[in-house]
Amino acid sequence: DVVSVFADIPDAPVSTLPGNCYWDTNQTCDSLSNNGSIVIDPNDIGFIATLYPYEIFLDGELIDVVENWDTDGDDIFDLYIIEDLAAGTAYSVSILDGNGCGYIDNDHYYEIDFLSTLDVDIIGFCPECEESSNGGFAYILNPIEDDVFSGSILDPNIESIIVGPTNNNDLNILYVETSSFNNSIMECLDDPDIDNDGILNSEDDDIDGDGWLNYGNDGVPGVDDGLGDDDPDIDGDGIINSEDYDMDYNYNALNIVQLEGLDEDFYYVDNMWWDDIPEPNALVDYHQNYLNLLDDTTDYIVGGFSYGNYEITIIDEYGCQYIEEIDISNETCRSQFGSQQWENCLFIPSVFTPNSDGINDLWDIYNIELYEETGVKITVFNRWGQIVYQNTANNAPRGTYSDKLWNGENLKGRQVQIATYYYVVELDEFDKNYTGYVVVKR
Repeated sequence: DVVSVFADIPDAPVSTLPGNCYWDTNQTCDSLSNNGSIVIDPNDIGFIATLYPYEIFLDGELIDVVENWDTDGDDIFDLYIIEDLAAGTAYSVSILDGNGCGYIDNDHYYEIDFLSTLDVDIIGFCPECEESSNGGFAYILNPIEDDVFSGSILDPNIESIIVGPTNNNDLNILYVETSSFNNSIMECLDDPDIDNDGILNSEDDDIDGDGWLNYGNDGVPGVDDGLGDDDPDIDGDGIINSEDYDMDYNYNALNIVQLEGLDEDFYYVDNMWWDDIPEPNALVDYHQNYLNLLDDTTDYIVGGFSYGNYEITIIDEYGCQYIEEIDISNETCRSQFGSQQWENCLFIPSVFTPNSDGINDLWDIYNIELYEETGVKITVFNRWGQIVYQNTANNAPRGTYSDKLWNGENLKGRQVQIATYYYVVELDEFDKNYTGYVVVKR
């Protein structure tokens, strides 16, 4: 029998540890894309660990010469770790012992795996008008395609794999409003909700959720009033507070969009949302068309933002995060929509049919609630200038309207005639007034 000349050549005791975030994405925390490792275990049963010195090569370059695997003098060989390697990247490793002998898998590729499948694109969109708060952002959760290398550098095997996309329910979404884009939130945001209770760490009196309040029952750091000492490990990472240099949870006015669920101030533009739009559709064409386009080309749309400059941060359980600056400022939106459309939020129907058939029975002015906090005054006149409807009572200068929509009755509770009526909508606090005609049909 022919015996291979390589039969007695051992394998190198090489393995890998994954990094958090795939290297070839736009995620902003570089340290989490470069935290993979290659591990050499001199205690491996097939490895002779005393043929010093050992030369270690990474991608053909000599990176170290090991004179002793026992670096701490405890008579136990220590793992040799090559750190700060890019996740999703393959590296070739070679080891030569003191006799100049190598290993059968010298110059083989070792792929650094990655834990996160997050890759996201974020797009901002303006609210439909100046006083509205139905602007926001849309995002696309992309899969990650990776070429995995194995085998030797002379005869590599390359396999393309596709992983992801990430589950939206596993993501935290935060935002900060900025006057400009010169002040960013921290580049690498730690887990914003360590105990997954829906409360930001910076606002949580028990950050790690272990039942031991951060600063005892008195809430004062370092003071024991007999009601309980401080939690010695506030963030539950196994490092006591006095030695934990990463324990900084002041997030500089970060606000929640999604943290263990969507915040009540925001909403998804989804099928349920579209189904709730009244008929006739009050959304003005330019805004509806844009939302339709986003609905067709993105995965999720979040609404609930007034105009402004925002930084949106999307972060997953591994700390991989994407920060996008969205400019939906007054100036940008006015330029996009034009001053006339941008400055006029109201959609005032020119006709309604109060015939009790359940369809268009009320004169429903779209977006009137945007102005009700400071009060509105709506007056309807007949052809002779007589008031047939007014939303205010007892000589009040202003009031609400969305809770007392005109049903076609006059001030005496009688149905008005089928005719054309003149209206005045006064929004004094916004220096806006609207006049026009509405037709009552039955």
